[in-house]
Amino acid sequence: MSDPEQLTEQLSERGLERRLKRHLKKEPQHFLAVCSPGFEPYLAAEAARLPNVDSVETVTGGVSFRGPLDTVYHANLWLRTAHRVLLRIDDFLAQSYPMLFDHARKVPWELYLGFEQTVNISVSAKVSRLRHRRKIADTVHGGMLARLEPLGLHPNLDPSAPLDIFARLFQDRCTLSLNTSGVHLHKRGYRLATAKAPLRETLAAGLLRAADAEVYDVILDPMCGSGTFLIEAALLARQCPPGGQRDFAFEAMPSFQQSKWERLQREAYEQARPQSPVTLIGFDLNAGAIDAATGNATRAEVSGDLTLQQGDALQLDYNRFKMSHQRGLIICNPPYGARIGGRDEAAQLYSEFVRQLQKTARGWDVAVVTPDVGWMEGLEPTLTLPFRNGGIQVSLVQSEIS
Repeated sequence: MSDPEQLTEQLSERGLERRLKRHLKKEPQHFLAVCSPGFEPYLAAEAARLPNVDSVETVTGGVSFRGPLDTVYHANLWLRTAHRVLLRIDDFLAQSYPMLFDHARKVPWELYLGFEQTVNISVSAKVSRLRHRRKIADTVHGGMLARLEPLGLHPNLDPSAPLDIFARLFQDRCTLSLNTSGVHLHKRGYRLATAKAPLRETLAAGLLRAADAEVYDVILDPMCGSGTFLIEAALLARQCPPGGQRDFAFEAMPSFQQSKWERLQREAYEQARPQSPVTLIGFDLNAGAIDAATGNATRAEVSGDLTLQQGDALQLDYNRFKMSHQRGLIICNPPYGARIGGRDEAAQLYSEFVRQLQKTARGWDVAVVTPDVGWMEGLEPTLTLPFRNGGIQVSLVQSEIS
């Protein structure tokens, strides 16, 4: 993407606004929403529901799509399973540093950075002639300055800058993107208290999507920890925006409109349900975990939707919680490995849990995160979804208890 306008005068706010209207706001933009591998179909379904979005395609570890610039707001506000949302800037062959510099100086950086005085450049390089990350970042920054200095703009490199440019080199092609999200989207803003080895909010949302949580009228987590599954289930059931309680990097973009953003947030909450239509129940053996879950639910403004209490998952009579409901889902992320003292202890916990389900959870569906599918022996899987949690290879195993 290049701008043929002459760069001979310092850029004014009015001049920048004209450029934004002419070159960015009127044209459809290309986005990439990043997710954990395995969750691409669920993220694609979410992206397809965004306003005025088309060309939705899954790629490894993400979903690409096109839409107007306002998609920046909608995607960050509504995508539950995405880790971040990238706005594609340019893609080109870069077999040498002069080639990289030449392409970088042709990018109309003012449209993405505006008058920001600092910027960060994050680099990844694989299977490419250019591999030195610092030199790649410096070269892109040099091209950026060659474009911007004639306009009177001089952004310095700063890792804490609000705007972060991703430079990804793969097989000698360089893709430049702007991270519109900022910090990882799993940081919704409500989870200040955590239990041991908590599940990220984006993963929890993806697992709920995979388990088809929306078809159930009661969801129970017998090992709820800090409450992530239940809070995400409440937000989903009430149709609350997952990104409604945090800040985003796109608020530093020159195209950002505060009034529009506030309106979209307000409309999202006005359309949300006042309470969850799904009964949400959580237990944990640790009283501190229940306290953490209660605090997190309060910050997420869904505490009234959750029933939380101390209890042993291996002793619960699950049938009594489903008596007045049509369809029930038991979903949990039990402790395993280092969280419980060793693999043998974890395998024993899973074995006892399965036996308790077989005895007292007939008629329920169950979805359990496990590092070993064999630990769910005795249950016939209807879904097995492998993924990574905290660097550990695990699977979500879903089954019907008959």
